[in-house]
Amino acid sequence: MTSMISPEQIRTTGGKAIFMVDATGDWRWCIDPNEPDSVFDAELYEPWERSTEQLPEFLVHNTVKEFIYGASAKMWTLNAPGEAVKEILSPLEEVAFGAWNWPAPGCRIFMGGDTLAQISPTHHKDFWEVDVAAPNFADLSPFEKTSGVDWQKREA
Repeated sequence: MTSMISPEQIRTTGGKAIFMVDATGDWRWCIDPNEPDSVFDAELYEPWERSTEQLPEFLVHNTVKEFIYGASAKMWTLNAPGEAVKEILSPLEEVAFGAWNWPAPGCRIFMGGDTLAQISPTHHKDFWEVDVAAPNFADLSPFEKTSGVDWQKREA
């Protein structure tokens, strides 16, 4: 999850104005006041990198990610095999967002009906972290049948 910094608390330091941080404070996002539509991100103590998204698309992308993290019904697994991920994603379409480095390079978002899914590569070849989210668990029930996946559930 991420947190937006309230406008009155945003300060420009080193030519960058940080407007968002992750829950641990390890990642941050900023704009350059001279290029207000450009977004930059960096892990703490690392150099800023320009995002592939301009600020309007970035804000929509972040809103979708926050919905996945805070959805009323959510299931996730930390180690879905590649074949299971193909099955999970089969009824969904990829959302054409730009690439982010957080939570991991290669993270992608999919949607279909009332369901959103996010996949992120793990450190193990051909295994993925998968989050699926919807307004209620009835929308997620088809995913529970995916073989080879040990789902965790959270209901808000």
